[in-house]
Amino acid sequence: MLTRPKKIRRVSGLDAHLQEIMDDLRERVNEWCSRNPTRPFAARDLVGHGHNWRGTPLWAVYTKHSGKPHEKRVKQAGRDVGWLLLRVVNDDQRRTFRPEHHYVMHYRPLPS
Repeated sequence: MLTRPKKIRRVSGLDAHLQEIMDDLRERVNEWCSRNPTRPFAARDLVGHGHNWRGTPLWAVYTKHSGKPHEKRVKQAGRDVGWLLLRVVNDDQRRTFRPEHHYVMHYRPLPS
């Protein structure tokens, strides 16, 4: 859960894949927190910088924006994943996260 409530925007067009995507992001957050218990993370740390989405539930987020040029698809998919990640950390009942606004939103896991 978050230390400060934030508005969470709904991401449309993913209903058929939403649970798989949320589970995938939750697993990535859990892995990050087990390896880096106090280090903040952003969506780009979990799924950006060379992570290949093909063959993962996140591929549905990218393909949702078909018909757009590649750069726009990547940018919009990144925004969508950011909103979904906010929902994942907000719904986490085992950990508390402090949101930190840098160029992109970061979440710092806090000790239990």
